[in-house]
Amino acid sequence: MHVMDIPALSGATRTGHLHALRDDRFGLFRRLNRECGDLGRATVLGIPLLFANGPEVLHEVLVEKARSFIKSPGLRGPL
Repeated sequence: MHVMDIPALSGATRTGHLHALRDDRFGLFRRLNRECGDLGRATVLGIPLLFANGPEVLHEVLVEKARSFIKSPGLRGPL
């Protein structure tokens, strides 16, 4: 599967979903879940960000295949 095959969140502007991520992060997460399901894609300044929303997908990303996924330092710290 390619990144572009993952469902994308609607409403991107020139800066992508930067303002929604900054101003209403939980609203953005709810929209991602509603529009894209268990795995969705948003963009920030042209960079695709992938969001896992479902328990099965989260388990696969964080446990089963953890070494296959690059996680940002911001995500690695809390985990």
